[in-house]
Amino acid sequence: MHTFPLSRSAGKAWAQAAGLALALSAGAAMAQDAPPAADVALTAQEFQAFVAKPFRSQTPAGKVYHVDLQPGGKAVISNDYNDVGVWRSDGDNGYCTRWNKQRADEKCYRVVKRAGRHAAVATDGTFTAWVGPLE
Repeated sequence: MHTFPLSRSAGKAWAQAAGLALALSAGAAMAQDAPPAADVALTAQEFQAFVAKPFRSQTPAGKVYHVDLQPGGKAVISNDYNDVGVWRSDGDNGYCTRWNKQRADEKCYRVVKRAGRHAAVATDGTFTAWVGPLE
């Protein structure tokens, strides 16, 4: 295979284009996983209204779950399988779940406004899923 050397200006232009592509892809990832400082906490009232109805949860990998946090502490999740467990409120805008099949340990999340949407984030601020009304 024969390669052709790039002129200095063509090489520089190619490097700039590659750098721009990397910056754009990093920017797209940051929009999803924006730092916690960009999050806006839901008020206690907004959070109670949010969990009062079943909601959709979409992971970064694109997997979609339906989550129902029912009065009395029962939790139901469904997708290609079903699981039940328990949930409890955690502060003004958070909840903790423990599932029977998925995992035995409790996992806690906060629901925040991020990039114009609702997101579930772990207690350390790590993005876990986009959440919203069932469609």
